[in-house]
Amino acid sequence: MLKHNGINAAFFVLMTFCTAQIASAGWFDNAVEGAKERVGTRAVDEAADGAYEAAKDAAFGKEKGGTQGAQQPSDGTTFREPERHRPAAGLAGEAIDDDHFIQKDDYFVSTTALEKNPYIYVSLAKMVTEPSARSKGEAEFFKVTDGSKMWSKHYYQSRIARDGEIRLGTQVMAFEGRTDESVYLAPETKEEARGGSWFLAKVTDASDLYRGYVTVSGNYKISLKNLRVLLPKPVRPSL
Repeated sequence: MLKHNGINAAFFVLMTFCTAQIASAGWFDNAVEGAKERVGTRAVDEAADGAYEAAKDAAFGKEKGGTQGAQQPSDGTTFREPERHRPAAGLAGEAIDDDHFIQKDDYFVSTTALEKNPYIYVSLAKMVTEPSARSKGEAEFFKVTDGSKMWSKHYYQSRIARDGEIRLGTQVMAFEGRTDESVYLAPETKEEARGGSWFLAKVTDASDLYRGYVTVSGNYKISLKNLRVLLPKPVRPSL
């Protein structure tokens, strides 16, 4: 009999969920009280809790955990920069990763300089040996993508570009792994960012800033949310 009452309780709550005009989360409490009056408190507590939680998740799941797409550009194109996962945070609430999942002690390293090249590929790495006169200004790095080590004097630290600082000739780092309508987008996950390809180029056309992207050398379009600017290299007395 108790099992039968429990089924009735769950059914009553679900039927209330299907037919009620949802104005706020308070209707759930009313539904449960009604079920208790009809089939008993114990039956509701033991059998209707699962239905209660499922109904709440179904009604409010999108509001609590859903994402909202970026606004469509006013020129009619369908290029959109989607929402990305929230970066991890440290014990004190300080972000370990930035919005590109790049960490403060990360470097982008290359075997060559940009110079006259339209772009160069760079590898995400950690510095394990600082540059010195003995190493001719080269530092040793541990590459995040494959665990190999390399020496190079072409290494860069960076941060996410801020509004108003992207101009012609600015050297920018960009993620290569995601595109939408030929526009390179920022990484969406930590796995993409730290396992995918990045490249360094120069801004050659900033006239599409209002559309949400710029063009860099090599004629590639980069989303504004996918741009990193280079930080000055620290002066090292040993050099």
